[in-house]
Amino acid sequence: WNGRSEEDFDGMAATHQIMHRLSVEWSRIEPDPAFWDEDALAKYRSWLVALRARGIEPMVTLHHFSEPLWVAERGGWESEETPRLFERFVRKVVNSLGDLVTYWCTINEPNGYAVLGWLSGKFPPGKKNLNVTFRVTANLLRAHAMAYHAIKARYPEAMVGWPQIFRGFQPAHPGNKLDVWVARQQGRLFNRQWPEALRTGRMMTLTGSVSLPEVKDTFDFDTVTPTARNNTNPPSVWYSPSGSAIPVRVLKSSTSIWPSRSQGPSGRSGADSGVFDSSSPINSWSRSSSVVSPRSVPCSSTTN
Repeated sequence: WNGRSEEDFDGMAATHQIMHRLSVEWSRIEPDPAFWDEDALAKYRSWLVALRARGIEPMVTLHHFSEPLWVAERGGWESEETPRLFERFVRKVVNSLGDLVTYWCTINEPNGYAVLGWLSGKFPPGKKNLNVTFRVTANLLRAHAMAYHAIKARYPEAMVGWPQIFRGFQPAHPGNKLDVWVARQQGRLFNRQWPEALRTGRMMTLTGSVSLPEVKDTFDFDTVTPTARNNTNPPSVWYSPSGSAIPVRVLKSSTSIWPSRSQGPSGRSGADSGVFDSSSPINSWSRSSSVVSPRSVPCSSTTN
C-alpha cells in the first residue's frame, strides 16, 4: 500500500515466483457497515493485474487476523452475526476481483487465530476462555463455509481453501502420563479440529464434538504452514502432534517435503520446523493438493 508494489512484483518475477498469496483488508474495503471503498478495491485489482502481467498466479486471502472496528464492537467472532457480515464482504470482493482470481483462501490460520485471541490472550481481544474459543471456532468455520458457497455461486470453477497452521508438539516430560495426555489432547484440537470439521461436519471439542453439517466438504485445497515444535505440559494452552510423516505436495510445483530428518528448504531440519511431527493427517484430509505456505518455502511471500 506504500506505493512500492511494482518494485515488489518485479522482485518476485526476478526470483521466478509462480504464485503470490496476498490478503485483502476488510476494514479498507468496508470501513463502515455496507459502505464500500471502491478506490481500495481498484488498488487491489491493479495488483492482481500486475501480478498476472508478470506470469504470477495470485492467491487471495479474504481474512488475515483482522476485521473492522465496527465488527469488533458488535461482538466480533463471538457473535453469530459475524459470519453473515463476512459473507457480505466476501460477495463484494468476489464480484469486484473474481475474474482475476482462481485461488481463494477464506480465513488465514483460523486455528492459531482463535487460540491466540481467545485462549492464550496474545492477540486481541486478549481473552483466555476455552468455551468462548470453541464458540469463535464454530463461527469461523461457518464463515468459511459461507464464503466458500459465495465464491462458488459466482465462479464455480474457482478453487477455495484455507491456510492451516501446524505445530509440532511433544510432552515436556515424556515419562509423565499427565504431560503426555495434555500433549495429545492439545494436538487433537489444534492440528485436527479444522480439517476434521470440514471433512465430517463435526467440530471436535475437549469432551466430544459439535454438529456443523453446513461446513462439510467446503474446501478444494488446504495450505500447510509448518512452524516450530513446542514442548507441552500442564497448563499449556498449545496443542500437540501425532503420527508419522508423509510427502506434502506443493501446488503448481514439483517440490516435495519428504519424510526424512534432512534439512528442509527453509534451512532448518524437518523436525525443528514441525513439519514431520504434525503433517501426517494431510493425506486423509485433502481432496486435491496441499500448498506448503511461506514459512517453509522461502521464495514465497505474503502481502497484506
